[in-house]
Amino acid sequence: MVGDVVSRTTLRHVRDIMAGAGGAQAKLNDIVVAIAEGTHADVCSIYLSRRHELLELFATKGLDQQAVHNTTLKFGEGLTGQIARRAKPLRLRHAQISPDFAYRPETGEEAFTSFMGVPVLYGGNVIGVLSIQHRLEHGYGDDEVEALEIIAMVVAEMVAGVLIPHEPSDVMVGDIQRPRTLEGLGLVDGVARGQAVFHQQRLNVARLIAEDGAAELIRLEEAVLEVQRGLNDLQLADDEHDQDETLEEMLETMRMFAADKGWVRRMRIAVEQGLTAEAAVERVHHEMRARLLRQPNLYFRERIHDLDDLADRMFRALGGDMSRPSSKLQGESILIARSLGPAQLLEYDRSALKALVVEEASPTSHVVILARALGIPVVGQTITAEDVVREGDVIVVDGERGQVHVRPAGAVLESLQERVRLNQLRRSLNEQAAQLEPVTLDGRRINCQINAGLVEDVHEVPRLGADRVGLFRTELHYMIAPGLPKAGEEVLFYQQAMDAAEGKPVTFRTLDLGGDKLLPYAQHIGDENPALGWRAIRICLDRPTFLKFQLRTMMKAADGRPLRIMFPMVASLEELQEAAHMAAREADAVARLGHQRPQYELGVMVEVPSLLEMIPQIAPYVSFLAVGTNDLVQFLYAADRGNARVANRYGRLPLGLLRVLARLSRE
Repeated sequence: MVGDVVSRTTLRHVRDIMAGAGGAQAKLNDIVVAIAEGTHADVCSIYLSRRHELLELFATKGLDQQAVHNTTLKFGEGLTGQIARRAKPLRLRHAQISPDFAYRPETGEEAFTSFMGVPVLYGGNVIGVLSIQHRLEHGYGDDEVEALEIIAMVVAEMVAGVLIPHEPSDVMVGDIQRPRTLEGLGLVDGVARGQAVFHQQRLNVARLIAEDGAAELIRLEEAVLEVQRGLNDLQLADDEHDQDETLEEMLETMRMFAADKGWVRRMRIAVEQGLTAEAAVERVHHEMRARLLRQPNLYFRERIHDLDDLADRMFRALGGDMSRPSSKLQGESILIARSLGPAQLLEYDRSALKALVVEEASPTSHVVILARALGIPVVGQTITAEDVVREGDVIVVDGERGQVHVRPAGAVLESLQERVRLNQLRRSLNEQAAQLEPVTLDGRRINCQINAGLVEDVHEVPRLGADRVGLFRTELHYMIAPGLPKAGEEVLFYQQAMDAAEGKPVTFRTLDLGGDKLLPYAQHIGDENPALGWRAIRICLDRPTFLKFQLRTMMKAADGRPLRIMFPMVASLEELQEAAHMAAREADAVARLGHQRPQYELGVMVEVPSLLEMIPQIAPYVSFLAVGTNDLVQFLYAADRGNARVANRYGRLPLGLLRVLARLSRE
């Protein structure tokens, strides 16, 4: 290979073959001939991953044709297998003396001395190997390695985007289409099946081969400068606002990548070899991603998302389309996202959205809290989901086991579908049971209430036959908003919630913020023990404007209708007295403003054990009590509910809790 001219000519020849008529095998046969001629090699071969970590010879020029579809190598086996395992190029003057050389007599390759091969990468995954061989001794230069890598990228786009979708599975499968099970963290229980839909589009490079290399190089240089300036500006803004360490680390990592001369040099070489600026970004991104995925150090593997973000910024700087697909889903869908905000989740059609796979989600993520309220199964922390899943793939999400089954086949799919069916049946039976009259065996009717966090949840009251909304978590509305809601918006929100209940009572709990519930637009206080720290009523009393605002908007929204307000995390009589006096003052203020005088009842959530000793003292100030069992149990048993080792240690109905409930019912 003699440099740019040969590479450009070969690329154009390969492009013409891809665009021409003929089936997959015929195109591969023509491509290896074109590459062999363009590189002046005696042999050119393409191996593709047929099954998991098994390479199969799919096309060759120079080796025995009888070996095609008969010769296979495991990842790590032979020179070709080593390239696939390491995702790195390999070049040898004397291939047969290498300890990694694996002789396959059916290929006839013993006649060839020198060998060079490069991985065929797609989305950071190795889907094959492209190699050339020379009969006489040949020393391969860096420019030849770069050129073959660029040709391999074009081959990868054809294999992944053109050949595989249109070929029968027994002809060309490739590792990117085999069934996979991804292990993650189950965040919201449930099992669901649907087609994969990406929240954010991947890089979409429509034009791979450049027509004007000089112009493409200028575009690349300008994009690099734009991205570097943008990251520097973000870093300055971060320093001024004293943001959290995670954001600072992410920005610093991206700035490090963007300033890396090797990163820029590899993209520049790719353009000089004949690629467009966009294709050069994608090629270097895939190469670096493949290497990070194979790093044993978890820190380096976790930097993959930073690298992805950098590639996205480069693509946007080049004028690429990184817009998100329409939130209107087609049929039953599983949403795949690297990260997702709660407001973005609400844009999607809930009737079609069956589950979420969010790589950067955690149990306390706002989107997870919202998904739990909506009953949408969620699996998070599957680092390779975006690499393995393709748009439209059949996906089964198991939120109970923390697994994502990609393209499941045969008995596995049948078993998973049975679990999906049973999950749906359980929901259906629960809905049917909800319509039954809630009467005990001795004839006593039980008052049935539901918990809610969104107006949509309140619509379930009539459908489920509930008597009322026993707990409306008002903080969820604040958590998914882009900023602090305005007074008019807040009044409308509470009006809509009360209207949706169709005359049945709604108990609004005042803001229960802090701990694992944080506002994205507010400063976060780093309590050493958040569950016992500055949260709920403590925040509202220390920052009374918050509580006054909420009480006044609730009372305006009620407009004379009965209103039930409940205070969370009350630990002392003094806290309740202060909150009750504040409610009385706001009721007077609402009446003075010309609204109907609020008819409200106050209640408290019994969550802190100290309140159990003050029931007679708090009784004059409240009309009802509600038990917050999650916090009450963790405080009674000194067992952090977020710690999997102790959260369920004492069972679902521990004796201590039952005795507390019995005592409350008597008092």
